[in-house]
Amino acid sequence: MQFQTVDAIESQLMDDHFLGEEIAPGVKISRRNLVRMSALALGWLALPSALRAELKREQSGSSGERIEVVLAEVHSLARALIADSEGANEEAYLQAVIQLLARMEGPRQPWFGWDTSERKWDMDTLWYSPPVILYQLKFEPDAVIDLHDHRHYNGLIIGVEGELNVRNFDIVDPSVNQADLRRGKVPPKGAEFLIKQSAHQVLRPGKQSTLTRDRDNLHVVRAGASGATCLDLFTHFNREARSYSLEWKDEPIEKNGSGYRASWR
Repeated sequence: MQFQTVDAIESQLMDDHFLGEEIAPGVKISRRNLVRMSALALGWLALPSALRAELKREQSGSSGERIEVVLAEVHSLARALIADSEGANEEAYLQAVIQLLARMEGPRQPWFGWDTSERKWDMDTLWYSPPVILYQLKFEPDAVIDLHDHRHYNGLIIGVEGELNVRNFDIVDPSVNQADLRRGKVPPKGAEFLIKQSAHQVLRPGKQSTLTRDRDNLHVVRAGASGATCLDLFTHFNREARSYSLEWKDEPIEKNGSGYRASWR
């Protein structure tokens, strides 16, 4: 999930630096730098050289291609996908991304650790280069990210450690007029509508769950009894892409147990 637009994310990444600031020899902060560099690279360059050397000795991912090498290929595919937004084959794109990420080195732990004290889960930005963002998430045992959508973007979750229980839903209420999930048109806030469970997976290391703009777009993520770590890759079709939370009760209204009432928070 991503509860901010791309503009909001970029604004936050800029908070610690001013335009023109030299954060490393010959490297100055500008909006163009920000868009083209990952948050990982920005954070690394901002660290004192002695600390960078120490972290380099202590932090290493598992074998595989460097994150920036693999994500450069993903970025190229994403640009082609979005260039044909109306006819985009998101399923083929996501399968290609799965194959690319399988070549990638294992993610490093955040330099300053995880902070799961407030909500029992935390996330770290591994790569930021719109339209692609790659996050690493860590969950305490039984931690939950409750029901939310993925408006104007698709997503891929890959299990890294532990187990994640992922339940997906679609908006299926026939009484909703002019809903078009592919274009981000959804029932209005305050209106109750019907959703139906469309998929249910338990993600263990190396297993994936995908969603598109109009397939399995809503989901709930719950960690197993020993917690979990995962990668979350998002591809944005426009700069308004973000998630919205839903109010719902996990009590089916139909005998087959798949239909639920929901509304936007």
